[in-house]
Amino acid sequence: MFDNLVISPDMIGKRVFSFAITILALISTFLATYLACFGFPAQKGFFVLYYSMECMFAIDIVLCFFTQFVDEENNKPVRDLKSISLRYIKAGFLFDCLATLPFHIILLKRFDDEKIKDQIQLLFLLKMLRFRKMMGLFETKNFQDFIKSIFKTRLQQII
Repeated sequence: MFDNLVISPDMIGKRVFSFAITILALISTFLATYLACFGFPAQKGFFVLYYSMECMFAIDIVLCFFTQFVDEENNKPVRDLKSISLRYIKAGFLFDCLATLPFHIILLKRFDDEKIKDQIQLLFLLKMLRFRKMMGLFETKNFQDFIKSIFKTRLQQII
C-alpha cells in the first residue's frame, strides 16, 4: 500500500544525503566535545550552523523509517514499512534520538543555577552516540560505491 514511500539506499539522492550525514556526524562529535568543555558560544552564526546540523540529523531519523534494507537471511531487499520501522527501532533509533534531542535547552530553561549549567553542558557528550554513523566513512567499499554511483549517473546523462 505504501511501497511508493520506501526509499532505496542506492538512489543517488539518498547516497549523497547519507554521505553528508556521515561528514556531519564527524563534525558533530568533535563539536560535542568542545561544547561539553567550553559551553555554547554567543555568536549567532554558530547557533544557526549548529541547529541546521541538528535538523539534518532529525531528517535522517525520519528517512531511516523509510529506507529499505537487504535481509541477511535470504539476501533480498525488504520494502515493507513495518519491517523497516521495526528494524530501525531495534537497531539505532534510541541512539539517534538521544543524540538529537536538545536536552541541554530543556534543562537550561528549567534550572538557573550556575553549577548545574556546567553539568548540563556535559549532555553535549550524548552527541558522541553519532560516532556509529561515522563508521561508514571508514568502510572503503561504501566510499567506492558512492563514487561509482556518481560517475555512473554522470555517464548515463552524457550518453
